[in-house]
Amino acid sequence: MAREHALMGPLTDDRRFHPVIDTLVAFIAASTPFLYLFVDELSGPDSPPLTFSTVGAVALLIGGPLLVRRRYPFAILALLLLASVGVSIAGGEELAIPLQIATAIALFTVATIEPRKTAVTAGAISALVAIVVEVMTESGSITQLDSLDSMLWTACAVAAGDAVRSRRISMQVLEERAVRAEATREQEARARVADERLRIARELHDIVAHHIAVVNIQAGLAERAISRNAHETAATAIIQVCEAARLALDDLSALLHLLRTPGDADDRAPAPGLAQVTRLLATYARSDNYVQLTTRGETRPLDAAVDLTAYRVIQESLTNASKHGIPGQTHLTLSFEPTDLVVTVTNPIRSDHHGTPPSRPGTGFGMIGLLERVDAIRGSVQAGRLADGTFKVEARIPYALAEPAQSEFIP
Repeated sequence: MAREHALMGPLTDDRRFHPVIDTLVAFIAASTPFLYLFVDELSGPDSPPLTFSTVGAVALLIGGPLLVRRRYPFAILALLLLASVGVSIAGGEELAIPLQIATAIALFTVATIEPRKTAVTAGAISALVAIVVEVMTESGSITQLDSLDSMLWTACAVAAGDAVRSRRISMQVLEERAVRAEATREQEARARVADERLRIARELHDIVAHHIAVVNIQAGLAERAISRNAHETAATAIIQVCEAARLALDDLSALLHLLRTPGDADDRAPAPGLAQVTRLLATYARSDNYVQLTTRGETRPLDAAVDLTAYRVIQESLTNASKHGIPGQTHLTLSFEPTDLVVTVTNPIRSDHHGTPPSRPGTGFGMIGLLERVDAIRGSVQAGRLADGTFKVEARIPYALAEPAQSEFIP
């Protein structure tokens, strides 16, 4: 109950003044004593006549506290109990009934605000006080029907107030669940958007970086051929530049078409895999940047995610090798081990005439994307420069999902 009250505090502990409802309840309760002035049958034959001033005082005693009963529920309940006791002892049994009604309203307010245990305790005290007063002011047994009226009023007030409070709790629980569900949907939507943006960025990088690297190599070859008057070689290089540019535009167009297509595009071209590695290596061969390929172990069919990841690892590694490595000395090894496909790419880092690596740093996004791709399928990557000046990328891609391995990049 304490946990429930702490959770639902803002709504169950509603002590705000409600002008229309509170004023109407206080006015109706304060009007009940005036009935005894106009309806003689309500007064007993031996009862003294009631004066307007006496009835007005009782009406004020009822109406005023009931206006602020939400703000001070226990104080108002205690005040009305004392007033009911005083009026009963003074012999005003007729005016004690309106006070009992007002006390029931105050007890109802306590039950709508406070926890059930507190409301039941307040109801028991109110019933006990009313019974004691009735026994003191009237003769007869406590088990007579008239003596049990106060217990009935008390039980009804507590039960009604607790029902209202329970309903308010249920409404707040539903509202909080709806708000939490909406917040969760928004977070999931933002996460999906972020993942999709990251996926698109990786795809764009893989497509553009590879073809631009080929264009750069062919353009350099054409420049050297022209300087040596090898026009045929230069023309071939320029043709390869055009071909690489065309392929880049085609790949970009296909990707943009996929993004603009509503829903799931099932008619898109299949994702690349190890079956296209030969074609990939041919683009570098046409640039006089031959890549030595070694395959170890028995080849096996791969899952689509594993196949695509392996292709992207090879593509990114060869792109970096063409930018920073010595042409013709790149080595690609595919090892089909019992549990993992191991992709290894090594290439000596190209140096300038001072013997130091060229100062043409990349953005680093390619290596970051490579690590993210492999981590996504629970693989691992180790990449970095070795002591002999060779740059090595080794990716272990599991055939089946396992616990995430730790990728490492050595600068």
